[in-house]
Order: sequence, then structure tokens, then C-alpha cells
Amino acid sequence: MVESEATKFVLANFATQLCQLSKCDFRNSIIEKNVIEPYTQRDLVPGDIDIIIYNKDNPGATTAIEVKVLRKNKTTESNDYLVGFERIDRGVEQAKGLIDIGFRTVFLLVVVLANVSNQVEKNLATRSIDMNN
Repeated sequence: MVESEATKFVLANFATQLCQLSKCDFRNSIIEKNVIEPYTQRDLVPGDIDIIIYNKDNPGATTAIEVKVLRKNKTTESNDYLVGFERIDRGVEQAKGLIDIGFRTVFLLVVVLANVSNQVEKNLATRSIDMNN
């Protein structure tokens, strides 16, 4: 899953909660994803705005959300790690850029994807049932 897919997932499942966090009325809010113009340019910080929430009646209360994806890989109990920490640094830089261009509320949303399909110590719903585990 890349950031654009994570953004779609977040919007599909958590749009109401995002509006509550940004203190806007969900019924009167407009939510857009991967917005560039007229706010910013792709090659400059902050780059695109992953999620923007605004109300036509109160444009000063616009919320910008930057989404970053980390991956959790686990193959054994001793081999358990997160991949993509450098994305958080970039996300913080982009969030600061969103504040600098005038957004009142900015969130950095970190999505952690856990891939434990190679884990052998415990059984998973995606594998056949093994009564010994």
C-alpha cells in the first residue's frame, strides 16, 4: 500500500472522525485528496496535500492532513521491525510547510501496515488451522 492507497482507505473509513478532529461539521464539509494547486506546487515543500478538509462558509478553518505509511515486517519473534522511518521526517517537514503556507490545523497521519504473513510461531486467519499452534 502506498500513500495514495492509504489516503483512499482513510477517507473511506474515517472521514467523519477526520472532520471531528478538525472541528468541522461533516454534513457541510468538503474533503479532497492529493490537492496541489492553488495551495502549493509539486516540487516544493510541502508538495501535494494528501487530505484537505474545508467548509465553504468558513475557509479559514481549513485542515490539511499529510499521510505517511510505515511497514511492520515480522518473520520471527526476534525479527520484528518497522520500515520507512525516514518518511516520518519528510512528513514533519511537509506538515511544517503546510503551517507555513497558512493552514490553521495540520495533522501528520502515520499509517502502520503490519505484514505478519511469514510469521510461523502463531496461526493466522489467512492460513489453515493448525491445532498445534
